[in-house]
Amino acid sequence: MLSVAIPFYNEEENVDRVIRGIVRVFNDAALEDYEILAVNNGSWDKTGEILTDLNANNPRIRIVHVMKNKGLGWGILQGLAQARGEYLCIQCGDGQTEPDEIIRVFETLKKYQLDLCKVRRVVRGDGPFRAFISWVFNALSTIMFSVKTDDVNGLPKVMTRKAYEDLSLRSSDWFIDAEIMIKAARLRLKQGEVETEFLKREGGSSNVNWKTVMEFIKNMIKYRIKGFETEKCLKQTIHSRS
Repeated sequence: MLSVAIPFYNEEENVDRVIRGIVRVFNDAALEDYEILAVNNGSWDKTGEILTDLNANNPRIRIVHVMKNKGLGWGILQGLAQARGEYLCIQCGDGQTEPDEIIRVFETLKKYQLDLCKVRRVVRGDGPFRAFISWVFNALSTIMFSVKTDDVNGLPKVMTRKAYEDLSLRSSDWFIDAEIMIKAARLRLKQGEVETEFLKREGGSSNVNWKTVMEFIKNMIKYRIKGFETEKCLKQTIHSRS
């Protein structure tokens, strides 16, 4: 029923805790029909070894190997491409959101028959730099694309398979979250949010930096000018959903 795609890039300090936390929460919620697509996104540390050990003890943990890191979005897309579930979830691999948020978001999506549901981080423990970058991302998304959320990058995100197929995601980098929210708005997907706390990292280091910001802004401008799809294609997809 539920496929959870998680990209891990050099997260040897977090990967075991993240995976085991999700398995524990799913067991507590009596969610039996699930799979975890653990993406070793070109890691050069012990992330791959740890995932192999986890997989040996739980066949629901499926490893997707990416030989070379081509960006966050690329890792997510490789995981989603292997997903077999009716519902698809994207979760972060840094352990900064509690694993039970997946259940909360998933149940909210089903209860209100949404196409897409995600968290909205109302408390942040990741410091002023990350908070500022998030503010920049969200402000640009609202100004340029009228995205109606102040937390574009909030994870986990859960969507129906139909929504995932209609979104036709392409971004290989950090822009993938913005692509999801921009296209979801254009396609008039029924959306919802669950408020949560964004935790401080317990291990490893963040890959978000000024290069990430410039990459995001470049993609925003590119998307604004050209778009990933023609308006004709979008209108056809909207018509097919209605």
